[in-house]
Amino acid sequence: MIRIAVEEDVSTIMDIVSKIKEEMNRANNPQWDVAYPLACHFLEDIKQKALYVYEYEKKVVGFITILEDVEDEYISVLESSKDRAFIVHRLGVEASFRKMGIAQNLMQYAEDLARKSNVYLIKADTEFSNVKMNHLFNKMGYRKITTFVWPNVDSTFNYYEKRLGGEKNV
Repeated sequence: MIRIAVEEDVSTIMDIVSKIKEEMNRANNPQWDVAYPLACHFLEDIKQKALYVYEYEKKVVGFITILEDVEDEYISVLESSKDRAFIVHRLGVEASFRKMGIAQNLMQYAEDLARKSNVYLIKADTEFSNVKMNHLFNKMGYRKITTFVWPNVDSTFNYYEKRLGGEKNV
């Protein structure tokens, strides 16, 4: 079951994040590190009603942040579509619950939420070396638009977009 996150979920989310950071470090993937993501990022997502969790038998085993792209978050680093869009960030699944389609379900939830909000574009990025996320985006029909570097981040990111069909955004 997917539901909106509450503050009480942050402790479990941070446990999952800690394990994912260790995994990423072993895979030489610098996307998540000691400075990102932190509990404050998830608490801010909760305030914005943008953090969702996946529960399995009443236990949080995955999460995703789904934000409306109000200020064109990517404008400082690349030329992205100006259409109304949702942005997906901070997707994670507890290791023992992987290969069950949870990440795909969370992404599908983001797409369904966008359509319900009359938004027909999803934007996302992931670190170049994040094999799992790059694979998920490709598997779900996201189109890699370009690569870019965030200011003050020593890493290259792949930028993706997916048009969902339906009405053109205004």
